[in-house]
Amino acid sequence: MKNEFPMKARSAAIPLLAACLLAPPALGQHVTLLEVRKDSEDDHRTTVEIVVPMELNGFDFDNPMDEEQSSLAVFSDDRDRDLLRIHEDRQGELREQGYSTQPAMSFGGVADYASNKDIKLRIAVDAAPSDGAGRLYLRGAAMLNFAGEGEAETLQVADVPVEMPYDTEGFASEIGPIIVSPDGSAEMDGVTYRKFTVTGAESSIVSADPVDGDDSAEVEFWGIADNQFVLKEVPDTISLEIRYTALRKVPVEFDLEFSVGL
Repeated sequence: MKNEFPMKARSAAIPLLAACLLAPPALGQHVTLLEVRKDSEDDHRTTVEIVVPMELNGFDFDNPMDEEQSSLAVFSDDRDRDLLRIHEDRQGELREQGYSTQPAMSFGGVADYASNKDIKLRIAVDAAPSDGAGRLYLRGAAMLNFAGEGEAETLQVADVPVEMPYDTEGFASEIGPIIVSPDGSAEMDGVTYRKFTVTGAESSIVSADPVDGDDSAEVEFWGIADNQFVLKEVPDTISLEIRYTALRKVPVEFDLEFSVGL
């Protein structure tokens, strides 16, 4: 199946594209836009964004993609330069030095917020194609998270740590790991209020309410989602009443070959 896709670049020095060859993605979906970016001719990073049409009813925006079940298998050029391998080798070196790293593929956001549809997948590697490369090859699969169908269930979870490290695997519970993440702060009359978001690694969190109450009513100007709470005094642990549904996994597979001058 052959489709033509528009391509954009941030630098006028980067020529634009020809065509893409697309293998049939999961669920009969099609890539509707593919964008390759390189900020300058001598930039050693390459970023690709692909837009996949998808209705987002029930989409778990707080936990959009299952990183463990998502993987990039191929990112290379027609001169046998393996951009993915180069990137992974460099990321391995950074980890050995104690730095945190990010996966090559990530959720890139919603492409059409007004209509609540279409997702972006972002592929960013610490490598550039060979000089004179004419084609790039990209293959992988992303596993997206949606709330399961049916009524939400309620569970009370005690002694959940409030201050979790950014790379935490979560607090073990009956519905899988629960993650509490800081989501901003505000100061009013000399008092600092902190907002936290509760997400689940294996469940979609519909709402999360501190059993002993929180301070949300004191910051009415602040938009607070059902799975968020606000505290002005932050304890080490907290008990939460959680409404949840099981996650529904939706796979998106892509196998792309496209012409580009870099």
